[in-house]
Amino acid sequence: MVYVGADYDSLNDESLRDLRTQLLSFTELPDAENLIIDLSNTKFIGSSFIEVLFRSWHRIKRKGGQFALSGLQPYPAEVIRISKLDALWPLYPSAREAVQGMAAPQGSTK
Repeated sequence: MVYVGADYDSLNDESLRDLRTQLLSFTELPDAENLIIDLSNTKFIGSSFIEVLFRSWHRIKRKGGQFALSGLQPYPAEVIRISKLDALWPLYPSAREAVQGMAAPQGSTK
């Protein structure tokens, strides 16, 4: 699980580069099969942030793993829904619920 802090509430390219490096490095670990990204402290996301999420999801998906977002604040939730990314990624109210949802047998409801 990755907790994304308020540092990413801006369009700061350096912060996004750091996040991209961390997430993509994590997804390349041999035992990294599933990834939950908790956005409870993130009030703003832009297209560069979505690109980081998308690349991370793609790498996890290639491994046959699961990817989910949790704790979305109103604006990021709206961006994800308008972008129709909620059709690709399960959204959970909290990190705890995301962990429980991923642990549930495939095909069961959240």
